[in-house]
Amino acid sequence: MKDENKTKKRLINELAELRIKVSELERMKDHGEYKIHTITKNNEPYFRRPTSLTDALYVIFDKKLEYVNQAFEDLLGYTADEICRPEFEIMNLVAPKSRNFVKKIFDEGIRGDRRLCQFKFSMLRKDGHIFKCDTSVLFIPYKWGMAIQGTLWEVMIQKDISSSWEKEERIETAIGI
Repeated sequence: MKDENKTKKRLINELAELRIKVSELERMKDHGEYKIHTITKNNEPYFRRPTSLTDALYVIFDKKLEYVNQAFEDLLGYTADEICRPEFEIMNLVAPKSRNFVKKIFDEGIRGDRRLCQFKFSMLRKDGHIFKCDTSVLFIPYKWGMAIQGTLWEVMIQKDISSSWEKEERIETAIGI
C-alpha cells in the first residue's frame, strides 16, 4: 500500500470507492441490515447469531468433548461429567443417519479446509429421542491440533415458537386486538 507511488488520480479514485463503501455500510446500519461476511479462502460465510444463555455451547478437541454448558446438558439429557470423559464416543450424540455427514465436515475442519460453517443435522438425546438441530462451528488451532467451538439450537423449538406467534397474531387480528 505504498501511497506515495500512486498517482493523484488513483488516490482520488480509491477515496471515491471508499466513500461509496462507507455510505453503503452506514445505510445498512441505519436499516438494521447485515451482509454475510466471508472470512476464509473458501468463502465460507460467517453467520451472525446472537449467543444467549439458552444456546447450547460445546468445545471439541481430539475427538472428545472438552466443554459443554448447562443448555447443552439440558438439550441432550447428559451431564457434563458423563460426556466430557475420554472414553465417551462423541458420535453417539449424532443420529446414525447424520454421522457420515457430520464426520465429513469435522474432518475437513480438522485438516484446515474449513474455518467456519453452519449446518443442520439430527442428534440423539440420552433417552433415544432423535431431533433436528442447527449448529454453527468454528475450527480453531489449539494445542497440537484443531479445536471445534460450536453453538447448537434445536430446530423444532424455533419453528414451534414462530408458528405459535403466527397463530396468536391471527387470533388477535380476528378478534380485533
